[in-house]
Amino acid sequence: MLRLQRSEARSWRRVAQMTALWPFFWLAAQGAATISGFSPTSGPAGTVVTVNGSGLSGASSFLFNGVTYADFDIVSASQLRVVVPLGAGTGPLSVVVAGVASASSGTFTVAPYISSFNPASGAYPTSVTIFGGNFVMGGTTVAFAGASPVSGTVTAQNQVVAVVPTNAADGPITVSTSAGVAVTASNFVVSLAPTITDFSPAFGTNGTTVVIDGANFITNGTTVKFGSYSASVSVVAST
Repeated sequence: MLRLQRSEARSWRRVAQMTALWPFFWLAAQGAATISGFSPTSGPAGTVVTVNGSGLSGASSFLFNGVTYADFDIVSASQLRVVVPLGAGTGPLSVVVAGVASASSGTFTVAPYISSFNPASGAYPTSVTIFGGNFVMGGTTVAFAGASPVSGTVTAQNQVVAVVPTNAADGPITVSTSAGVAVTASNFVVSLAPTITDFSPAFGTNGTTVVIDGANFITNGTTVKFGSYSASVSVVAST
C-alpha cells in the first residue's frame, strides 16, 4: 500500500510539473511566426506595407531592419498591415510573437531622407555634402533646381556628395534612389560670390602662406585682405 501511495504521489508530481510547463510550451508554439512575403518591397516613411505569413495574430511588435519599431494592424493570423516609420533603415522585416522575433528572407528598401546639407550656397563646381540616410552606393542621384540630375557619391552610410551643375538655380535639392525621393526643407542658393569653408594655418607671421578653401574663386579677379591689408593672391583652383 505504501508503494502504491508513493507511485501515485510521483504521478501527481509529474502531472503538476507538466501543468506548470504548459504555458512555456504554449508560448513556444505561439512564437513560431513566419513572414513569407510583403508588398510593396520599397518606399518612404509612411508607406503602408502588407505583410503575409503565418502565426501573426499574436504579434506584439514589428521592426524594420531589426532596429526601428513600426505601427501595425493585425488583419488575420496570416496578414499584417505595417506603416514604415520615420528613420527606418533598409533591411529585413521582423515580427515578434511571444518574445520570439522572426525575420523575413527578403529586404525592404527604404527611400532616402535628408537631415541637412553643407554648404548652403555656391555655384559650379562647388561640392555639396548632403546628410541623411538610406543612400545607395552607385544608385543615388542628386538634382539641383533648374538642372538635370547628377550622380551622387556616397561617402558614408549617412552622406552623399554632389557637384553643383553649371546651370543650377536657387531651390531645393532632391535626392533619388530606386526606393523613392527626398527633398530638402530649405533652398540651396546658387551664388557666384566667393565662399570660404576653411583655411590653414590658423595663425602665422608676415610672409606665411595661407591656403583658403571654398568656392567661386576667380583667376586674376580675387582679392584677399587680412584686416585692412591686401595680400598677394594665387588662385590654384576655383575652390
